[in-house]
Amino acid sequence: MCGIAGIWGEANEDLIRRMTETVAHRGPDDCGIRVFTRSGHAVSLGHRRLSIIDLSPAGHQPMANEDETVWIVFNGEIYNFPELRKHLLSAGHRFRSRTDTEVLIHGYEEWGIDFVKRLNGIFAFALWDSRNELLHLARDRYGVKPLYYWRKGLRVLFASEIKALLCDRTLDRELDPEALLAYVRFRYCPEPLTLFKHVRRVPPGSVMTVDAAKISCHSFYELAFRESHPQADEQALTRQLRELLFQTVRRQMISDVPVGLFLSGGVDSGGLLAIAASLNPAPLKTFTIGFRREDQRFEGQPDDVRYARELAGTFKADHQEIILEPKIVELLPKVIWHLDDPIADPAAITSFLICQAARQQNTKVLLSGQGGDEVFCGYPWHLAEQISRFYDRLPRASLVMMDIFLGKLPAANGRPLTATFRGLRSFNSIVSLRFEGRLIGSLSYP
Repeated sequence: MCGIAGIWGEANEDLIRRMTETVAHRGPDDCGIRVFTRSGHAVSLGHRRLSIIDLSPAGHQPMANEDETVWIVFNGEIYNFPELRKHLLSAGHRFRSRTDTEVLIHGYEEWGIDFVKRLNGIFAFALWDSRNELLHLARDRYGVKPLYYWRKGLRVLFASEIKALLCDRTLDRELDPEALLAYVRFRYCPEPLTLFKHVRRVPPGSVMTVDAAKISCHSFYELAFRESHPQADEQALTRQLRELLFQTVRRQMISDVPVGLFLSGGVDSGGLLAIAASLNPAPLKTFTIGFRREDQRFEGQPDDVRYARELAGTFKADHQEIILEPKIVELLPKVIWHLDDPIADPAAITSFLICQAARQQNTKVLLSGQGGDEVFCGYPWHLAEQISRFYDRLPRASLVMMDIFLGKLPAANGRPLTATFRGLRSFNSIVSLRFEGRLIGSLSYP
């Protein structure tokens, strides 16, 4: 990842430098700032680079086109940039680097801001068109890469992280009660909310454009599900899914630095390891988080380490295991600082530790199976939703009696089945609700 920061409506070198330094952990390899004052509206841009593709100085940002009328700061990776680069070369564009960043600049010159519809990747960028005096802030389809902003009148601050915006002491720091309520319900702040009332996210799949008179935002993508699908047999669908997975992993392994993998021992990360190993003969670095045996009993979950070790051995990975110990509590302040907006999920701690270990092994890129449970309905609440349909037929009195019974069972003494008892109590408390209530109840802590 990289870090970006910027100001519309002010040429403030000191502020943009402090904003950029605040996100230095996102890009330790290079930094750059640029302040524009010649046009009617001042713009300041800052960038911290994590070098992945084209490690040479040619990838320095902010990056410009040949006549320096278009400038960009970019965080992310464009997986189809080789195809786009080839098309732009045939159209007469000249490149000075091998980066995917430069593809964005020439793509804008060729197709205008609608070029974002052609991108396959994860991205957040700010593009300054000095000729037309337009600042475009864009974010990928599903909001994988963060981009926050704060506005007061026509003055706009934006950055990869909220803490960079807070470098401006005039920024309103008022708590947003709506975002706080959403956090309690869902364990995170849904888009575009943040816990700061006046700080918002650029919506996923959108471009926000700032000019001399107004700020506008338009969506270039919306997730839509078709009501019907053409008939296809299971084998054909299996082949199609396999081809898509191989294509996706192949694209995401394009890198000039080593690529590693979060390995949980589950089906999703295990499948990615199998695909990646078939595409690259060199051993893939894999990283796994585990619990001490005395702590494992509280989780009520399978031991990831054992299964991950078997998978790593099968595919001859360069495997590393990290065993969590009670001192993990000492890491909480640092993890929270990195999160900006809180996420009530202990996985944030394990993700931090894995990334830390990967960095120590000189691994900048990590594949992961995150999102697999959402796509393939792998969470416990997916199963709970199916089971709850049978509970709808039971008398109300039987549910009350079951609640009384489950309330007498131990839930935190570390003995076998206590985690299961906690889950049953949570399930029984929401099973009689409507679908929306069951969903919120499943996502919230009991």
